[in-house]
Amino acid sequence: MTSSSTTRPAPFDTLRLTAALSMLGAGLMHLMILPEHFDHAPAHAWFFAVVGILQLGWSAIAWRPTRKAVDVFGLAMAGCLILLWVVTRIYPAPFSAGPEEVDGSGLISKALEAASFVTLAIVLVRQSERRWLAGGTLLAVVATAGLYFGGRIAGPAFPSLWADETASEAGVHSHVLGQRVRLDDAATGPWLLRVLTSPVPPTPDNFLVEVRVKDARTGRVRRDVTVWVEARPEQQDGVPIRVEGSLDGAKIPGEYAAPLSVEGAGVWLITVNVAGPDGNGQVGFAERVASPLGLGAWMSALLPFAGLALLVLGYAALARTFPSDS
Repeated sequence: MTSSSTTRPAPFDTLRLTAALSMLGAGLMHLMILPEHFDHAPAHAWFFAVVGILQLGWSAIAWRPTRKAVDVFGLAMAGCLILLWVVTRIYPAPFSAGPEEVDGSGLISKALEAASFVTLAIVLVRQSERRWLAGGTLLAVVATAGLYFGGRIAGPAFPSLWADETASEAGVHSHVLGQRVRLDDAATGPWLLRVLTSPVPPTPDNFLVEVRVKDARTGRVRRDVTVWVEARPEQQDGVPIRVEGSLDGAKIPGEYAAPLSVEGAGVWLITVNVAGPDGNGQVGFAERVASPLGLGAWMSALLPFAGLALLVLGYAALARTFPSDS
């Protein structure tokens, strides 16, 4: 005699399938944009990698009825990512100097996450589980706050993960023999200046600025000029560090090198002055100097993911409290 309590597979659910497919699409989009973000903003790339994997994993188990905690986790994750996207289009994003741009890929991924959020909300409302809906929404808000403020706190402690704002504005983002091109044939007076910094990123005790000076009229490299490099902290008052460039210390023959011994990590404003028989010129840019990576820096780097940890802990708590659907 067959027992009436025999376990049966969970039935097909159109709404949950829609939510899972929408979240799957958003996760794939997050993973697709990783290469460009690893080049421009490493912290953002790692965030998208974690988010994309979580979204794909959730989609694999959430397409059919399992536990309400799974629905709540997905709803909270989608809501958190939408809220975080809105906040970082108004206020400076973590590990960045300003708000992010509104682009097509972002709008599409948010539309997919919104579809997932709405369908999951409908599922919970139809099952008269408004308290689960309220809990998931609250969890989304808390996770958003954890991610945003955690990232803002972590940023100054781990500058090597910041977005390369200066290179983006100049339209330059490339590397030459471990050096970063900060300015490429920037016109100033009678000169064209290429400025490199090394290593990537520089540290207080290892920061080299190298300058190539070319005649703007002939395009020939000039070695009969005087180059001075000045560094001063962006947000502090103090005496600037000023070093004269030397042809002897350059990694690339024919260029002027100025080793800078800055006082600490953070944003430093670099000014390059060139004086020669044909006239003077000056260019400037901002450089982020990293501190040596210690335990505190690694712990700070994990703070931006505090919101995701809250989602995982919230899911575990709900699963323990409500082990199965009634």
